[in-house]
Amino acid sequence: MIFAGMPPLGLMNERKRSFDRMIIRRLSVCAAMLFLIAAPICAMLPAQAAAGNTELFPLTQGSWWSYKSTDGKGKNWKSKLTVSSVKPAKDGTAVYKVTAVDGIETSLQFYMKRETSTLLERIEFTDKPAKNIIYKPAKLILDSKIQPNNIWQWFGKVDGKTSESERYKVYPGERIKVPAGEFDCARVESFLVRDHEITYYTRWYCRGVGLVKLVVATKNGKFTQDLTGFKVN
Repeated sequence: MIFAGMPPLGLMNERKRSFDRMIIRRLSVCAAMLFLIAAPICAMLPAQAAAGNTELFPLTQGSWWSYKSTDGKGKNWKSKLTVSSVKPAKDGTAVYKVTAVDGIETSLQFYMKRETSTLLERIEFTDKPAKNIIYKPAKLILDSKIQPNNIWQWFGKVDGKTSESERYKVYPGERIKVPAGEFDCARVESFLVRDHEITYYTRWYCRGVGLVKLVVATKNGKFTQDLTGFKVN
């Protein structure tokens, strides 16, 4: 929502660094695509947020979000997400293509909405197609009717062979300060299990804005992503 070319996390061997970078790229974008309605009204920048929008991360075509990303060693780089197209599907749903530029890497994430649920279908890496990811079944990211203390879990296959699961829980709202301003946010925590490795995520979302802050933690280090600017159409 969003995922991209990321420096290593902590002290780890090359194989572990590659795994952590891949997980963070995938879920940082997934994180940015969580949508929900049951959240407090945020203290947003009026010129940048669409009036009356009730989603935590609106998927309106042309909307964009920029972030400052920081690894465990303090190294910084820029990331940006843009909703590049919205196309109706045959079953009455809509398919949303999000372009993610993270450092020097670009990926395309494809999402769909089914009633009140938002699901991630696949991720395509423009320069490295061998890294493309397909989720079977489509990965449930969030339901718009969630409330604090709600819990849900997704189980499935990545690339048709590797099992993966992620368990989510919603916590009471918090006020978060980032370079783009201060926002009243819903907090969603999750842990992802893949190949016996656990990665922990904390995401803060604001209604009418989107992903405000992301923290990813593994046993080898921490990664953060802070909102620096946005425009919601």
